[in-house]
This record gives sequence, structure tokens and C-alpha cells, in this order.
Amino acid sequence: MSVYANYGRLEIERDRVTKARGYINALRKITSELGSKSNYALSLCLLARVSAKIGDWQKSRRNFRKVIQLCRNLKEILELRKVYYWYGEATLNKKTDARNYLELAREIFMRVGARGWLKKVETLCRRA
Repeated sequence: MSVYANYGRLEIERDRVTKARGYINALRKITSELGSKSNYALSLCLLARVSAKIGDWQKSRRNFRKVIQLCRNLKEILELRKVYYWYGEATLNKKTDARNYLELAREIFMRVGARGWLKKVETLCRRA
């Protein structure tokens, strides 16, 4: 499953959303067969990022909020921080909610000592 997720992330970074969707759909199929809630959350997060890339802000926001709730319910703090980061990154262009989600991500990164991610989020905070 992580192979599909990693390829999906890579294609999102390269702005190849069609290829990204293919990997995400494969991940979603496996996830539904196995009933994995954490991987379902990951697939929704990737879909939210794709939606943001193509400018579908309603779908992006809806999926990000679902993922945030799932991560909270599953107590997936490490994944939650990444979701906050990606949500903040996605909303930078719109400037809506970007600062709030980047600050939430920053707080968690500081708490868990994730220096690499902290550096990335601080760079984005300066742009927001």
C-alpha cells in the first residue's frame, strides 16, 4: 500500500494529477478490501491534495476535514501533523485557513521534535 501512496505523493509533487489519481485509486481499492482506516485516511488526504492542485477547493477542504477527523479519532498524531502541513500548503494560494493549519502543524512538530518538518512549515508560514 505504501508504494501506491509514495508514487501518488511523487506525482502530486510533479503536478501530474492524472497519474497521481491512478495510484490513489489503487490505494483506495486495496484499503477498502482490507478495511484499513489509517490507509483510507491517507488516500483521502492524497485526493484532497490533488483536488487542491486542480482548484477544486470545496472537495479539497471537505476531504482534508474528513482526514483530520479520522486522524484525531485514530489518535494518529504523526499523520495529523502532516495533514495540517499539507492542508496549510494547499490553502496558501487561496490564503484561507493557511496560517491556522500551518500553526497547528508547527505546534505538533515542535512537540515531537520533528526538525525537518518544522523547518518546512516555518518556511511556509513566512509565505502565508
